[in-house]
Amino acid sequence: MIIMHTANKADFEAEFQTGSYGSKSLDTYGFIHCSDLDTYYLVAPNFRDDYTEKVILLIDTDKLDSEVKWEDGGGLDFPHIYGLLNREAIVGVYEHLWSDTREWIPNKELQEYAVNGFRRPWECIFCKIISGKIPARKVYEDEWTFTFMDVANDVDGHILVVPKTHRKNILDCDETTLAHLMKTVKRISNHLAENCGYNGVNLLNASGESAGQSVPHFHFHIIPRKAGDGIDAWPHFDGAKQNAEEVFSKIRL
Repeated sequence: MIIMHTANKADFEAEFQTGSYGSKSLDTYGFIHCSDLDTYYLVAPNFRDDYTEKVILLIDTDKLDSEVKWEDGGGLDFPHIYGLLNREAIVGVYEHLWSDTREWIPNKELQEYAVNGFRRPWECIFCKIISGKIPARKVYEDEWTFTFMDVANDVDGHILVVPKTHRKNILDCDETTLAHLMKTVKRISNHLAENCGYNGVNLLNASGESAGQSVPHFHFHIIPRKAGDGIDAWPHFDGAKQNAEEVFSKIRL
């Protein structure tokens, strides 16, 4: 089985010369944190605030000298390596890529590697959550949509709303599915404001890799807000680079 670990590039390269890796993680946690191909898409964005250069290690558990235990990590089971990671078990090393807005970009070389030898890492994790193959904290469900808590644990009440029918993003979503999705987004937003002690929401969406979309299943993030909560959910821009009239002439319908 293939599992994945995100490592600090400098630490990995230094330790790897000795024939093994993981001493710092073992000293801190007692094991090496890993994910499988289904859960990595949820874990990868958690590194956005760490600006050190990262690499993704693909690890063949059949080649490991150390024991692997699957243990609960906030509602999902994650593989933990209890011992050093030996050189022979590392079957791939790939860059951990970020967009300009610090959204994780799936590495195309990693995707191609997985197609040739292993189960595809982009096999849709949200579809598996909807079908019940992967557990989730379900907030709401109807015939068209599924709503659940984000496992990032980055802000209180972080919710994802997805269509049950697989659509990659807003660019390929049919109008009927989109209408039902937005109906649920409004329902959940109103519920948060009317019943849960919040008085506002941020709605976030990334459609397309260039926009920072990391999971290729159309979804909206709902961030519940309270006055003075200190959350800055608005993107920071450096200013327009093109003439506004020229851009207007291109984009108007």
